[in-house]
Amino acid sequence: NGRALAFDGVDQYASVADNGALDIAEATTDFCISAEIKTGSDITTTQYLFGKNVTTTTSGRYGLLVSGGVLYFRYNSDLETGLLTDNITLQTNTKYHICVRFDIANSKIYLYIDGVLQNAGGTSYTGVYPNIGSQYKFYIANGQDSVANVGLVPAECQLHDVRIYHKDITSNLTELMAGEKLGDEVAWWYCEDGDSGWVHD
Repeated sequence: NGRALAFDGVDQYASVADNGALDIAEATTDFCISAEIKTGSDITTTQYLFGKNVTTTTSGRYGLLVSGGVLYFRYNSDLETGLLTDNITLQTNTKYHICVRFDIANSKIYLYIDGVLQNAGGTSYTGVYPNIGSQYKFYIANGQDSVANVGLVPAECQLHDVRIYHKDITSNLTELMAGEKLGDEVAWWYCEDGDSGWVHD
């Protein structure tokens, strides 16, 4: 089913230099992030999968992580820190498609796994999401501390087709999961299918 970036959970990860377009604050009505992941053999240890995953409370942070056999999406406005949890039995060595939508206009967050909404009706949040400091990178298969660009909490996993949109894409989840281009991608990292071995952004 195509290629993916494989990470060992020890010292392998990828990062993207700070870019304002990767901040929730840059979206007007909606901010969506999605990825196809494959869990590794360890889903108990805390592991940061992707996002601006900062290990301490920092307004504007967001990201997906695995801990204790549960998939979480962490978010942090200027007023609160929240965690969305999966509504599945997470398995090792298994593929999942994740999509998170911030409905900024209505202050709600929606978590989808394999096209199925996990939090019926969405989860309300308070506050706003300021631009996170320029020292914070977008990490894939890792997070960082609150002081410097230091990778922390690496993930043992495979990641394929990570995307960010500034619009609602949840009516196109079937096409998204099939790897189709939806248009208006703000950021897109994927591993090319076949034997080329190319990774694109």
